[in-house]
Amino acid sequence: MSDDYYINTIAPFLMAKEAVSHMGNKGGKIIFTGTASAQNAGGSNSLSYGAAKLGLECIMKRMAKDLAPDNILVNMVCPGFIKSKFQTETMGRSEDEIRRRAKFVPLKRSGTYKEVAGAYFYLLDESASFVTG
Repeated sequence: MSDDYYINTIAPFLMAKEAVSHMGNKGGKIIFTGTASAQNAGGSNSLSYGAAKLGLECIMKRMAKDLAPDNILVNMVCPGFIKSKFQTETMGRSEDEIRRRAKFVPLKRSGTYKEVAGAYFYLLDESASFVTG
């Protein structure tokens, strides 16, 4: 079993399962983090990561169906290409590389932390009380 699979599929599932055990029938919300690139088969160096995130998406959908009767909402945020320290420092991408990658995004730019955070805030808000799966 690859580290990607454990870190990106099994560990989030086990954490969510533990959280559910504390929610009981009071309801609650679980939000997983996926990746938009998994929907496009990922990059040439990220097959195991993309497959792991697709596995997590399957878990999210099943949990959303199973936990809905207990008013536990389960969702996933799948950010697209985000300019981040991961991209610049960990992956070592230059500004030119980031601009080239952003051209594959429909908006032709990278996203920001603030934009991704907005999706989480929405799902945590009461106005998203009918959103699951």
